[in-house]
Amino acid sequence: MGEADREIIDRVIRQSDLPAFRDCAFNTLSGGEQARVLLARAMVTQPDILLSDEPVSALDPAHQLDVMNLLRQHFESGHSVIVALHDLSLTTAIGCSSCTRAPVSQKDQRKWYSSNRNPLPCDLALTLSSDNL
Repeated sequence: MGEADREIIDRVIRQSDLPAFRDCAFNTLSGGEQARVLLARAMVTQPDILLSDEPVSALDPAHQLDVMNLLRQHFESGHSVIVALHDLSLTTAIGCSSCTRAPVSQKDQRKWYSSNRNPLPCDLALTLSSDNL
């Protein structure tokens, strides 16, 4: 592991509010701490596409915002981020003006919304979504 790798790891640990847990065994951490460790583990690889399913569901409100900001920063650094959330207010809480589409499912009917909240036809949305993969 090179110096650049160590710098990335240290930065992600700080951004994820995990310095106090750096030397802890994973199985001794709470569910929310484990969730943050797993996200940090994914982030240190600097993936071009990050897929995250409910990354904040086990977190307290302060850490929810921290994680959403971390995901936004990853996106703003030129990577694709796909996040499944039930609480769409989190996207507005972090000022996610860069969020371009949000799928909303209601009783077997899926609608996709652009950033201006206009519904898009599903086939168009799926085409737009598949372009990112």
